Amino acid sequence: MKSQLHYKKRDRGSWWDLLLPLSLLAMTGFFLKSKFNQVPSPTEWVEHARTSIRQNNYSEALLDTMKLIGAFPKNHVYLDQAATIFFHLGKRAEEAEMLERFMLSAPEPSEACPRLPEAYRAQITFPKMLDAAKRCLLLEPHNSDFLLELGLSFEQADELPSALEIFQKGALEFPEYFDFSIGHARVLLHSGQTQKAWAEIMIVLKSHPELTDAQGVALQAANILGIDPS
Repeated sequence: MKSQLHYKKRDRGSWWDLLLPLSLLAMTGFFLKSKFNQVPSPTEWVEHARTSIRQNNYSEALLDTMKLIGAFPKNHVYLDQAATIFFHLGKRAEEAEMLERFMLSAPEPSEACPRLPEAYRAQITFPKMLDAAKRCLLLEPHNSDFLLELGLSFEQADELPSALEIFQKGALEFPEYFDFSIGHARVLLHSGQTQKAWAEIMIVLKSHPELTDAQGVALQAANILGIDPS
């Protein structure tokens, strides 16, 4: 079984399934104006975007979604959808922009996490990545995924002492979440504390030898120490 950074999926429901009944009042005036002028209505944009998404036609879905955002710039549903579309299109800067706007307007801004720091990481904009990870954790201080994201952000930004502190905190608070222990050993290794890294990662592998991320850290440490990892 491969060890991966599995963020617990949050039960967000289907934004789009709730969209039409929740948006009818807001759309009525715009719809009437659209009908009078014989131009497409927001409802048509919603339906067209949904169809395009089901067909994985993200470029087409983006056109309708951005029309919706133009008409309703603070609607967090459309902002979230745009961020997802930009992710699929590989446009991480635009994804981050939509997520920032989402955080300002959504009733649950933490729904943008950990996607926001991940989007900044993909752009190698580490200061913004760290800032976003810190903001996410402030929103939900006891969220293990957000804590892990902060540790990874410190590691990516080469702020290794802070990364060690976060990974150690996570390993103590969430002992079954092995990404914290693996991360701690990995940062020890990159800090030149190879013997400590070896000792820690072997504890993880003793109980979970199938974790490939842990195996990778052990192999690197073994090579440095001249130890046969088998």
